[in-house]
Amino acid sequence: MPGESLATNTPAVAWDQEVDRWGDAPFSFRLEVSDVDGDELDYFQVSENQPYGSFIKTNNLEPPNIELIYFPNSHYKESDYLEYKVFDGLKESRIATVIVNYKGPDNQPPEAFNQTVIGVEGEPFSITLNAYDPENNILTYNIVQDPEHGTLFPAFGKNLTYTPNVGLPQQDTFKFQVSDIQNQSNVATVYIEYESLPNQAPTATPKEITVNAGEPHSFQIEGSDVDDDPEELTYILTTWPQHGQLEGTGPELTYTAQVTYEGEDQFKFRVTDGRKVSEEALVTIDVLPPIVRPNEPPEVVEITGKLNIFINEVTTLTVVSQDDGYPLPPQLTYRWWSNTNPELVHFGQPHAAETTVY
Repeated sequence: MPGESLATNTPAVAWDQEVDRWGDAPFSFRLEVSDVDGDELDYFQVSENQPYGSFIKTNNLEPPNIELIYFPNSHYKESDYLEYKVFDGLKESRIATVIVNYKGPDNQPPEAFNQTVIGVEGEPFSITLNAYDPENNILTYNIVQDPEHGTLFPAFGKNLTYTPNVGLPQQDTFKFQVSDIQNQSNVATVYIEYESLPNQAPTATPKEITVNAGEPHSFQIEGSDVDDDPEELTYILTTWPQHGQLEGTGPELTYTAQVTYEGEDQFKFRVTDGRKVSEEALVTIDVLPPIVRPNEPPEVVEITGKLNIFINEVTTLTVVSQDDGYPLPPQLTYRWWSNTNPELVHFGQPHAAETTVY
């Protein structure tokens, strides 16, 4: 630096170091030097050139950094060395040594291999990545594309654990690459497939319901299947209730208990996935007394037939009526009479066409 004196100048420092040579190609490296004053450093070689190769300084780096290129002699497969000093314009550094270690022929890139692994549905499983290095260098494994339907742990290294996402298993893939000291490998793909488990029988689910006598009650019976969608199950009734009527097709059913019954009723069913049938499941029905409602009088809705007739003429009249159904059991009695002759009365059966002579 301008105006700097020997008293204030700090000498540059050069450190010993080692570099590796692979094959016969020239390669560059940076000298391990520094100068706290930030001076531009001059480099000069102390040792004589060996027959194994030569060192040439470049101008590629900003001061105080220094870069050299080593040109190996292809006839020699030996280690080489360089002794040098650096000079900051006022003081020289100590002598430092660079050792060039001959490691062998040109380093070949490692190779990563595609592979297919078979897992078990719903369970984590181990994966060992497969790669090779011609020089038997230590390899670093890197995941370059994550799987879509699961997770890897850890996210690096040769030995991994793959955990599939919750739900139906799906084929998956991920990609990895390895590297040695100098080179990276190709990108390899790991294909994940699943080994199907043997079909397991579905399960019918027991159920308890509570109903009132005489009242229709709709409900669902249920089943489950670890292999398939539960909606694909077929429901099979194996016993029937003794104190009521069961209608519908599983899983949608309607049960109506007898009006006069109070207590427990039951039936059983199974489910099948088309290959295996479940064990029986019991549906227990607690039948309570009928619901008490106020009784409303029945109502004549319509009378059809010939209403104007002659004496001794025969006619057929049909009556349509409606009732609230109470009291239970519902049963209507029909009473006919003539407006012109109130003493002429006829009793008929419920909902029947009546033939009356007046």
